[in-house]
Amino acid sequence: MPAIDILKLASDDAKSRADIRVAFLASGDLRNVLKTINGLPEGYAGQVTVLMNDLSDYVTLRNILMLRIMAKIKNKRMAADIVLHLWYTAFIPAMYHTEIAFVAKEVAIETGSIRTQLGSQAVLDVCVGQDIRILCAALLVSSMKYSMADAANDLSSVRFDPGRVDLRHRQWAKCEGSHRLALLEYHRFGLVLPFGAHNAHFNMPNRFLFSPEGEWLQSDGVNPLHSWDIEEVVASGRAHGASREDLYGCLYYHVVSQLETFAERLERMDINIKITDKHALDLATSLRRGDFVSIGLPASTRFDRIDVSNIVDQDYIGVPPILEAWGEFLKRDDGAAIIGHLMNWPLREPTAEPGQKDVDDIVDRLIATGKVALLDRTKQHTASDVDAYMGGLMANTSAFSAVHDHSMAFDTHLSKQGLAVALNKAGLKRRPAHKIVPHRLCAPLNGAPSDLPEFKDSESWYLQSSVGAPMWTERYIEIVPA
Repeated sequence: MPAIDILKLASDDAKSRADIRVAFLASGDLRNVLKTINGLPEGYAGQVTVLMNDLSDYVTLRNILMLRIMAKIKNKRMAADIVLHLWYTAFIPAMYHTEIAFVAKEVAIETGSIRTQLGSQAVLDVCVGQDIRILCAALLVSSMKYSMADAANDLSSVRFDPGRVDLRHRQWAKCEGSHRLALLEYHRFGLVLPFGAHNAHFNMPNRFLFSPEGEWLQSDGVNPLHSWDIEEVVASGRAHGASREDLYGCLYYHVVSQLETFAERLERMDINIKITDKHALDLATSLRRGDFVSIGLPASTRFDRIDVSNIVDQDYIGVPPILEAWGEFLKRDDGAAIIGHLMNWPLREPTAEPGQKDVDDIVDRLIATGKVALLDRTKQHTASDVDAYMGGLMANTSAFSAVHDHSMAFDTHLSKQGLAVALNKAGLKRRPAHKIVPHRLCAPLNGAPSDLPEFKDSESWYLQSSVGAPMWTERYIEIVPA
């Protein structure tokens, strides 16, 4: 899912100087934190407390390392570059590995809570289990267990699994040739760099994206392009002189720019980041018990925003248990909100996806709006032309959901989960008109739940549906005090 700003503060809100507390219960990587902090109005002068929690030891460890690197390396441009490659790149320069290892060694040997000064007022407090320190130590000495060649072979075995080749071709068939090449190059080598950039020195495995035994940790479909709004990525790349064809060059400049802005804000703003590594329900219990007083989170802590990510999906925790555990920690004022998104719900709701009776209407609308082109019947076409056209048409069936209203099916799904009872029990309600995130990707923020995604032109449609390539059934929810 693309990064989101979970605060969405207007400039006039910044003048109040009120302190803000936000929680990311299953934070994943840093992207939502970056987007949220970078979205603060320039005039904001209060204190921001950020609770980042994730159950994955690897994710939590990388987040700790990235934040500490940004604090310890004085050259902020270099710090941003190192963090980007630690975050996304499979193979890194030896010099970067040395810088990362220096910070990682400190994490591995420190005991108890870890405190790091991130800026003049900004502070990082880490309260994690011993397993993360043990993992960190194991990764630091993993060069004794696997080589660069071993890492490259394992990366290739995952990304070029013969059983996944057809799926990959289907995903890329709808992309322009230059974009297919960019996707293939990243798939092969795992480097986030501008196209043509010197990369011979990227010759050491990123030990924090492989297991201690040299196993590539991510699935073959993980793509950092999908972590950011693709139109914003391309716009950032163009602003730095990259062409729209150079997808990963655009991504490089976009993420570096986000990291530099974040570093600048850490230097001058009062930002307290707390990192924990618990199951979301256990985290609530620990907070309620007062276990985090030492890092500035007493049992009385209440949050302005609680991002529950996709753990509200039934496959993970579900909506009712999250609301029962975390509803009491939401501040009782009009602006406070719990934000989450559901991705797997269509598997339980047959009407979430377009049915056969909907397809003809959808195809007609796609053709009428220029989203799917017809073959020019005034010209003679070869068999390969027709095959290519049909392949592209079949590839675009995944975008049918973009023009299908599944809001009623989603409401049915939430009802089956017991949302109404859970809301009533927690003293909360579902916000009908969203103020932080749209109901679904690319839909208007102030729109109705039934509103479809909007695309300002054919380029927007192409980038979002073919390069960004979401499922188009992802839905956001906003929960607020009753």
